[in-house]
Amino acid sequence: MSGTASQALQADLDNVSVLVKAGAVSETTATDSVANATFEVKKYVAAPAVGQLTFDATDKQIKMVSGDKTVDPSDNTYVLKLTKGTVKDGDVKANVEVTGLPSGLDYTALGDSSSNTITITVSGTASQALQADLDNVSVLVKAGAVSETTATDSVANATFEVKKHVAPAVGQLTFDATDKQIKMASGDETVDPSDNTYVLKLTKGTVKDGDVKANVEVTGLPSGLDYTALGDSSSNTITITVSGTASQALQADLDNVSVLVKAGAVSETTATDSVANATFEVKKHVAAPISTIGKISSGLSSLFNILR
Repeated sequence: MSGTASQALQADLDNVSVLVKAGAVSETTATDSVANATFEVKKYVAAPAVGQLTFDATDKQIKMVSGDKTVDPSDNTYVLKLTKGTVKDGDVKANVEVTGLPSGLDYTALGDSSSNTITITVSGTASQALQADLDNVSVLVKAGAVSETTATDSVANATFEVKKHVAPAVGQLTFDATDKQIKMASGDETVDPSDNTYVLKLTKGTVKDGDVKANVEVTGLPSGLDYTALGDSSSNTITITVSGTASQALQADLDNVSVLVKAGAVSETTATDSVANATFEVKKHVAAPISTIGKISSGLSSLFNILR
């Protein structure tokens, strides 16, 4: 059935009559049917109004990175699951209102009708570091974000969060001694400048760059010797350089010099001092052996002097 009525139907009809005439069938002996006046025409009924949009927050927290001015790219989304209304696919930012983010941050909003979700991705750089966690960021979904024309804006949900960066707890510092021996020069009172360093490779904690001597404790060196300690964050090492003049010549090798790295030597605020490692060494000077040629030369010189 088709066509356009001369005027709009005002009420349902339930008495439309249908009669099948004999000519509608192949048999020549047929007669017309009785009219059946029970067929109906129903008025149009609009789809039920969606009304006010509603949603659940399936992900309502984002986190900042160290420095608290930019958002951690691994945790930078809010996700809304619509429970009333069917979201449009693609960019729906114009119809998603997010308020209360730190100044300088911005967002995108993408709809996915297959999951009926809106994903809000926050990015940018805050004008100043976040001083405290936020728990009142507000999200409102406008009617234009959904395909139903009978929808109205959602209520604003002001329970979304922005969390300050929390550095993972480092705990007790640890290190490997990649160079744990120094040697004395001839006379055993000064350190050989070609072999005067201990090197520590931190395996837990990130060393600060530059002078960290105040936070590196070296004990057991011969009296009179001193040291410097320089951190290098790129290699995560501390180089301890020993110098000075011992108050007396070293009488025997030392193998129990102790090194302890304090929490202040690293950038993490959750670190604690390392255990003291008392296996560092100071070796007495060992004169280089006289070469065979040197011995022969010395012997010939002595013989020549005798013959003279």
